[in-house]
Amino acid sequence: MRVGHLAAACALLFGACILPGYHVVEDGGAAGATATGSAGASGHGGSSGGSSAGAAGRGGAPAGTGGSAAGTGGVSGVGGDAGSTGAMGGAGGVAGRGGTTGAGGIAGATAGSAGSTGSAGRGGTTGTGGVAGATGSAGRGGTTGTGGSGGTGRGGTTGSGGVAGGTAGSAGVGGGTTGSAGRGGTTGGGGTTVVPAPTWLPSIAVVYQFEQAPDKLGAEAHGDETLHLEEQGNFLPTLDTTMAIEGNSVKLTGGLNNPTYLQSRTGAGLPSVFRTEPNNSWTTGGWFRITNSGNQQWLIHDEGPTNFQQGGFIFYVDQQVGRIANNTAFAYCRAGVMYDELDPAGSNFKEVATPETNLMGDLGFEPNIPGSWVHLVCRYNAATNELAIFVAGARRAQNVDTTHTVRSGPGPFMLGCNEAGYCAYQGNMDEVFFATSALSDAAIDRIHACGIDGSRCTCSGSGYATCGFAQSCGTLPTCNLSSPP
Repeated sequence: MRVGHLAAACALLFGACILPGYHVVEDGGAAGATATGSAGASGHGGSSGGSSAGAAGRGGAPAGTGGSAAGTGGVSGVGGDAGSTGAMGGAGGVAGRGGTTGAGGIAGATAGSAGSTGSAGRGGTTGTGGVAGATGSAGRGGTTGTGGSGGTGRGGTTGSGGVAGGTAGSAGVGGGTTGSAGRGGTTGGGGTTVVPAPTWLPSIAVVYQFEQAPDKLGAEAHGDETLHLEEQGNFLPTLDTTMAIEGNSVKLTGGLNNPTYLQSRTGAGLPSVFRTEPNNSWTTGGWFRITNSGNQQWLIHDEGPTNFQQGGFIFYVDQQVGRIANNTAFAYCRAGVMYDELDPAGSNFKEVATPETNLMGDLGFEPNIPGSWVHLVCRYNAATNELAIFVAGARRAQNVDTTHTVRSGPGPFMLGCNEAGYCAYQGNMDEVFFATSALSDAAIDRIHACGIDGSRCTCSGSGYATCGFAQSCGTLPTCNLSSPP
């Protein structure tokens, strides 16, 4: 905004801007004949067979010559021997199965040993895995035993992930030599660690979060009572528990002629942290939900020596012609003494405004934020003599002025305005802050995206896992940075 244009606007509007074991007896293989003898009846218990093809002996004694059938396996699970000249055992006895706590049963002996496709021995309840046949299936690990040959190891609840293809998975059901990788435990390593972004609250001089009950709405977040704000106006500020950016917000309910505002303690003057002397850099802003109103809504300012227009700085949204709901309002910030048409020589201030033509601009609510809110920040860099305005975390306007000087008003510091009919703020405010430094563009963007306490963002090391309201994480500073740059 230019001085001459502002002068005309101000002259029109009061001169101002702003998861049992058991044994099994298995039969041996059937005996084959060696001559012309027919198969005799079964012998019982260990008798020898005749020269003709006697039947197989039953029990533990060996079978006779000449076609005896293979004996049935004993209690201990070893396969019966076949007849000396008879046919050998069957194609393969079934492998013995392990006892309740014993080791896995060995597959059948010479004649009755496990065949080329014998089944695998199974491990006991706490025993080790059974030995597999030549091409048998893999043994399975006991309930608490060592893992068998195949399978996928699973990581324990707090263990690290199983080794892919390892001998056994760590604390798992059993990882095979070609097993898949174990799964990481609940707190095991190997995964990406995501943590909340650090809070910058200790690094920002003054923060108003508006989370407490009435009469404490203006409590300063660090607990500094000298910075608490009083609730003022014919209609006092109220706690809004339904409409906020985080937690609660404050609602300034008064109309144009009955302004609602908060201010530093009456009679205490301007707290030193808010003094905007020529060599003091500062950054101030917050979230604002502004009601349509055909006037200026003063967001943050300090009072001047004799009237509200002469403070050290003023930051406001202007809706005299364009409306923020229609994306046609504009924001204005200045530092120094307001223009006085009765004393032009007394005008000594720096100013900046977002684009506008004839009091109509392009400022509107953020389309991706529910509830009709906009994040606005004004920054003064004393080293470069630059004033800048940020909208939704991005710099929208800047002005370098080396000619005029800035100054500090005597106070009080205010959110809203107490001037009936002119600068009353109507709507909600949240996360309002004042920093005693010129915060970087990236820091302002992170405050907008993550919140001053970082709660809207999460970090994976120095990078962002989520970046809140930011349009691009790439515009933000290092995620795990503990204080603003």
